[in-house]
Amino acid sequence: MFTFVRRLLMLGIACGAAMSALLLVLVSTAIPALVGGPSEGGDAVVCTDAGGVEDVCRVSNAADRVPLAGAHGPLADCPQLRPGDRGPCVTALQRRLRALGVDIPITGRFEGLTTEAVRRVQREADPPIRDSGIVGLRTQLALEKAVAHRAGSSDGGVDSGLRIVAAARRIMAGQAPDWRSGPVPYVWGGGHGGRPGPTTGTCTGYEGPSPCKAETDLGLDCSGFTRYAVALATGRDVLGPGNTDDQRARSTAVGTPEPGDLVLFGSATDTHHVAIYLGDGRIVHAPDTGQNVQVGSLSDFDDVAGFYRVES
Repeated sequence: MFTFVRRLLMLGIACGAAMSALLLVLVSTAIPALVGGPSEGGDAVVCTDAGGVEDVCRVSNAADRVPLAGAHGPLADCPQLRPGDRGPCVTALQRRLRALGVDIPITGRFEGLTTEAVRRVQREADPPIRDSGIVGLRTQLALEKAVAHRAGSSDGGVDSGLRIVAAARRIMAGQAPDWRSGPVPYVWGGGHGGRPGPTTGTCTGYEGPSPCKAETDLGLDCSGFTRYAVALATGRDVLGPGNTDDQRARSTAVGTPEPGDLVLFGSATDTHHVAIYLGDGRIVHAPDTGQNVQVGSLSDFDDVAGFYRVES
């Protein structure tokens, strides 16, 4: 399709400006009709390549396109996947398809039966997703809901959790609303203003390297980051401007974490750090002064106080 469009435009240039203008009108009218149907990701972020509209597409084309540690990364921790991709994220996708009852081999290659299985999930989603075979957030949501339905469990938390993960990834890539672009740094006390988002912080209680720049730098501390991610995902300031203990009080403890849950660190009565769980022992968080929002591992900590689910 896009090769055909380029040829039309080249012909228009050869025939003169008037023909070019006419062809541009025809192309802009024809493309939506030819594409048809809801695309992956709705109105979040628009890509300019042949993939069409993809939620968190810009994120997956930037800082989120990083290799995963371990042999089998969880699907929620993966960038946008396309037919032809290979690696642990494709393996994670194939395992979720098998959990849905699809008889496909675990090869780590996005091709053949895997592509057809993804397209079937997209066609059978409610509402249907255009069956491009590209796996973005909407397809992940549809797949996880289908798996939960097959297992006879509630799928109510799937949508919220994956949206929190997607929002956290947008922040990590510097592509969240009201941010100037680029990595978001840790700032002591940052993110605790009247509304969620990066702010200057405070030097009160600061224990980082000197001099303290928190009162002039924009950024997020750990709880400011989780507050912002949850607010972007839910459209509400669910966690509020408080500290980690306040966020724990606004959430519900769970025994088995799912992607999008909060991870609190410290003790049962006094927490000092919070992160967002990605799955498979991985988290995304704002770690400390001098570092940016980034992916980390639970194995880096020895004081996990528990997992908490945000009620959206």
